Amino acid sequence: MSYVIENSEIHQLTDNPAPSGTATPLKGRDNIRTKFLSSVGIAKKEEEFSLVVELLICAHECYTLSCDMEGISNVLRASRKTTTALASAEEFPLMIRLLTGIARFNEMNYIFDTLKQYHQFELLFRKGIEKEDKLKLAIMDYLKRYHPNDHDTYTMVSLHFTMYREIAKMLEQKAHSHLKRIKGSKLENNPGTQGELQTVVHYFSDAAETYVKEDCLRQAQTCVAMAKLVALQVHLLSSGTIVINLSKDEAIKLLLKHGKFYESLLVANAYNIKDVWPIILFNRLILDGDFKYLNDYKAHIGLTPTVIGEIGKSLKSDTGRTSNNQSNLRKLLKDCKDVCVTYQIAMDHEFNDIIHDLLKSDSGPYLKDCMKIGKIVC
Repeated sequence: MSYVIENSEIHQLTDNPAPSGTATPLKGRDNIRTKFLSSVGIAKKEEEFSLVVELLICAHECYTLSCDMEGISNVLRASRKTTTALASAEEFPLMIRLLTGIARFNEMNYIFDTLKQYHQFELLFRKGIEKEDKLKLAIMDYLKRYHPNDHDTYTMVSLHFTMYREIAKMLEQKAHSHLKRIKGSKLENNPGTQGELQTVVHYFSDAAETYVKEDCLRQAQTCVAMAKLVALQVHLLSSGTIVINLSKDEAIKLLLKHGKFYESLLVANAYNIKDVWPIILFNRLILDGDFKYLNDYKAHIGLTPTVIGEIGKSLKSDTGRTSNNQSNLRKLLKDCKDVCVTYQIAMDHEFNDIIHDLLKSDSGPYLKDCMKIGKIVC
């Protein structure tokens, strides 16, 4: 049973018969404190508890409007005493009314403690509460600070308040916690290791899906990349290749020697490595002649003249280049769509037949102009 305070009820507690709204005159507020707040523990029935709660809320509002910090402190002390009495009487809805009415959530987090102690935390999710944005944030902060391992309650709160970002962040953190536990241990190809890694994959996948519900697309992409990386690790367990828990430098070293493009792409995406592809392609194409790697690269990323130019410069500075390396570079030039880049590489490597053909082609006059303005260095 709830109790709504009318002005006539406040009149009985004040010496002033003409209160103005909720801003009860100071003398009247003093009487509220002396006549009522000091006798909080007397209430026995539900309607009496309801009146106590409403008067506390009213007193707090009055003190707040007049910036009376001593009065506010008195109300908060009385509220704590009232909470103990409400818990003994199992008047939990009134306890929540007191919390939301005074709305000093940090100072009154003992109410959260009491609700959890009596297994009444779900009452915070009743209809209408979802409109209390400050309360939602206070609940989430309370759980993070005092119950960081209570994932079930955290998820329940987040789902009720449709706080998908918070759920996704929790799932992502759990995935990283699992990876941290794995770090430093030997990854053996056994059901235990596979199961642990699959759990991490599920956490990252669920986090990505939940981030999408909140339109957090960048975070979702990060989680997808991590899920694919861990799934790749499951696939590579039998080979002994390690792709998780690497530093960026360790990941780059792996990419420089790894022979499968798609797997390399997963590693590069997970570690946000973008600027080493020219070096990787130089190793794979020019040194090893692996043009299947190039075809996969073109299908997923796309080969640009800039990358081809970087590869040409790498071979030019390689003092141990061989005729096979030169032949592989010639083959790569067929994929170059920029005649200036092609001509520059041909000049640098003395591919005289290519130079002759380009100058005799329709692009010849354009190339001569480029040489005049210094776009091509002779």
